[in-house]
Amino acid sequence: MAIKKVKKSALNQKKGKKRWFPIHAPALFGESLLGETYVYEATEVEGKYLTANLSVITKNMRKQNANVTFKVTKIVEGKGMTEIIGYNMINAAVKRLIKRGRDKVADSFLTKTSDKKILRIKPLMITANKATKLVQSACRLEARKISREYVFSKTVEQAMDDIINGKLQKIIKDKVMKIYPIKSVDIRIARLEEHSALTITDEAIKSEPVKTRKISKEVSGEKWKETHASDSETEDLDVLVEETPEDEAKILSDDEVEETPEVEDLVEDEEDSSEDEEE
Repeated sequence: MAIKKVKKSALNQKKGKKRWFPIHAPALFGESLLGETYVYEATEVEGKYLTANLSVITKNMRKQNANVTFKVTKIVEGKGMTEIIGYNMINAAVKRLIKRGRDKVADSFLTKTSDKKILRIKPLMITANKATKLVQSACRLEARKISREYVFSKTVEQAMDDIINGKLQKIIKDKVMKIYPIKSVDIRIARLEEHSALTITDEAIKSEPVKTRKISKEVSGEKWKETHASDSETEDLDVLVEETPEDEAKILSDDEVEETPEVEDLVEDEEDSSEDEEE
């Protein structure tokens, strides 16, 4: 049985002629024109993706280091209206941030917005000097904690707006600077996980406890061993430290951190001493 071939011209006559349909940015950017697409009907525009450089949208050349991804979510009077679903720094801008004598502290984690959507955020911090692995981990966890708590109270649009304007980056830098000197904080990637099957509950979004290392020579007649401490343990230690002279309690410098024993070593020493006492 022969298969009849339908000419393209016949199909085009049924659909009609193609037309140019405009695509506009969300209200965040004043609904400015992003571009046009050539389709048969306006309904075909819905669901399309578009990426534009931030400097082109904002008319500000200082923001040429980042691109923004939009998705057409609805059609209004023949116009495609979009929402922001992604933000990312261009690779050349990331490479320029990394200098000799500094460390790059990167991370990738999920956050939940107030409108129950999941965002993937990848912050990038550049330290002012070389930092130990312990310091880098503390900075990484602190940035993760701040980001999750901040985004949890914002919608996707509000969170993206604060990332584009650098508000979230500034908050992270101010907090992390209390742990270690930071040269810059950027959000390398922030995107909506729209096709993910992940489900994050309000309870699960809570951040991991940020651990620090503190030491005091002698507090209230008792010698404190240097160790990792949780937030609650650190607060208890700070209360005792306030009762001692300032020169007897200090935060470890980088060199001292490398020479001090790890938590596992301290635990083993305590176990050995307890066994000796029992014998």
